[in-house]
Amino acid sequence: MTYPPSPRRPSNGSEVMGEAARVPVRYTVSDWETWEGDWELIYGQPVAMVAPALRHQWLVYRLTRELMDQFEACEKARCLALPGVAWEVAEDTVLVPDLVVVCEEDLDQKRLLRTPEMVIEVVSPHTRKLDETVKFEICAREGVRYYVLVYPEKRLAKVWRLSEGRYVKEGDFFQGSARFGDLTCPAEMDFTRIFSEGP
Repeated sequence: MTYPPSPRRPSNGSEVMGEAARVPVRYTVSDWETWEGDWELIYGQPVAMVAPALRHQWLVYRLTRELMDQFEACEKARCLALPGVAWEVAEDTVLVPDLVVVCEEDLDQKRLLRTPEMVIEVVSPHTRKLDETVKFEICAREGVRYYVLVYPEKRLAKVWRLSEGRYVKEGDFFQGSARFGDLTCPAEMDFTRIFSEGP
């Protein structure tokens, strides 16, 4: 086995899942490990990952730097902001968020096996449906403390904090700072600066 039938290039996340839903086989992590190319695995179905635009990549870099500058000064724990890391959620689900925050993680392993403290997705037309619904629900269920969606074209960030098993919206940020006080190493993001520096 090499990889599953390739879904057509989608115009949005719902079409990705629609294509995946027609695949009769229910795949597992063991299958996912053998596939060529970049894929996520969601509830046993393959989801092709579309190559990100340059602005998307710049934002991931900028957000990573914003967090790492603060984590390097944290004495409580070794926390890291890691882009593009595979997270094994379950035997039939592997997500590859744009950015995750983890603390005291074993960096020798191939992928994350523990729930990250924060997940950040930079939203594109191809991923919007998945980011706003399916991944949102998975992250809440798995106990991710913060879920952040960044919309490059709008220069907007939406922030949710986990409270009693549900996400509570902290705000929509076109500017100003969002504080992430529930992280092992608390941090802030200055979205005024981040968005003003961007291309």
